[in-house]
Amino acid sequence: MKEDQFDIVYRLLDDDLIDGEGRRCGRVDDIEIDGEPGGQAQIAAILTGSGAWARRLPRPLRRAGARIFSDSSERIPWNRVSDIAETVELKDPGSELGIGDAGGCASRVVGRIPGS
Repeated sequence: MKEDQFDIVYRLLDDDLIDGEGRRCGRVDDIEIDGEPGGQAQIAAILTGSGAWARRLPRPLRRAGARIFSDSSERIPWNRVSDIAETVELKDPGSELGIGDAGGCASRVVGRIPGS
């Protein structure tokens, strides 16, 4: 592979997303690619959220996956990525990208437990 090329499935899928403030704000659940068949392809966006993950399931299981895990996801344009190292680092705070409430649902549930 050339220096400016890499295997996006093995390199990006399921990597942690770190926002511009250094906080973990999700994972790379899917990747949106622009390009024509047989032509050059480029990454257009990263998708994060359980809706993106559910769309990776085999077709017969997608509807059940969306009902169980929700079908919401957020699209982060590729030009908002600042670096790819051990994690995918973003240029902006998660709140500006519509992500960043990584513990939102869990913290609401845990918060209801007395003494937590």
